[in-house]
Amino acid sequence: MATSTRNTRYVTPKGTLIYPYLSTPDTKFSTHGDYKAEIELPEDAMLFDAKGKPRGTILDFLQQSLEDSVEKFAEIHNGKKKKGKAIEVEEAQDAPFYCNDGKLFVKFKLKAYVEPAEGEAFTQAPLLFDAKGKKFSPPKNPWNGTTAKISFECVPYYNAKDAEAGITLRLKAAQVINPVFGGEADGEDYGFGEEEGFDSSTDDMPEGKADGFDEEDDNDTTGQDEQGDGQEEGDDDF
Repeated sequence: MATSTRNTRYVTPKGTLIYPYLSTPDTKFSTHGDYKAEIELPEDAMLFDAKGKPRGTILDFLQQSLEDSVEKFAEIHNGKKKKGKAIEVEEAQDAPFYCNDGKLFVKFKLKAYVEPAEGEAFTQAPLLFDAKGKKFSPPKNPWNGTTAKISFECVPYYNAKDAEAGITLRLKAAQVINPVFGGEADGEDYGFGEEEGFDSSTDDMPEGKADGFDEEDDNDTTGQDEQGDGQEEGDDDF
């Protein structure tokens, strides 16, 4: 009987999500789409295994995993001929993590629809849990600024076309600790702090018109909102 093997699963500490797609996939770049999450953490954030045991820093783990992937596929492919030239495996340029200003940013992804080389096609989605560890299914994607933990698998891959090796971080589950949904943003989300002046919770609405502007009948934009936040394209590994 064949024994199935499962990739080791790891868990981040809680961090801030950036434009996550946890409930429904992002279909901007493919028909079926991808579930995605980018998390912002301190640069020295610790990594944990599925049983809660510390496994060193996330940054060290990801850097070592990337090096191991290059070494693994170099042993297999280096020296082989491709179009008359010897292959030399290099590190992929689209690593799913980077550091900026003392912060670590890590990108996770999961294909919503998979067509394996062998076997039948299947669909998949990350499992979602609330702060109490109970499974739940929010009707829409949480917004930028949601606090969560991410459970993932680190999988090495080889791109034969460019002779590059790298890693992809499969988004297996998320624990949504403090969700942010549409309409819940506050001034801090736009860079505004507290100032002396008008308080809408206690002060009456001031009357009068702003200097230089008269009332007009046309082009009333009351109630119109700007919408849309960009999503960046990721790799295609599931």
